[in-house]
Amino acid sequence: MRNPDKSIESQEPIVSSSFYDLSKLKKMMGTDKNNLDRMILLFIELTPNAIQLIKQSYEDHNIDEIYRIAHSLKPSVDLMGIYEMKVDLHEIEELTKKGEETEDLARIIDKVELTCRQVIELLKKEIS
Repeated sequence: MRNPDKSIESQEPIVSSSFYDLSKLKKMMGTDKNNLDRMILLFIELTPNAIQLIKQSYEDHNIDEIYRIAHSLKPSVDLMGIYEMKVDLHEIEELTKKGEETEDLARIIDKVELTCRQVIELLKKEIS
């Protein structure tokens, strides 16, 4: 469980290059490295904004919006092979379906944000 006194930025990294698996994306893109890089860049550009919208929706007590955004993120997270994040997004969906605005929901949202930041740093190396 996350130490509530630690900010997201100060937490130890929880990901490694084996934390994501681009094999689905590579299979879909074939040998076209430019399209592969473009898809990774789209993920890098769009996903953090969606997570910020989830966080804002939590602050605004908009459970339905949290569900909608988490649900919409799952296909791209799956395509990038970020399985832990996909499981966390599913858990967010389950909690929001029940209408639960709990500390667990906040913790999972923070975990998704942290995972996203860390994976994005690794993905940037894939395309550099």
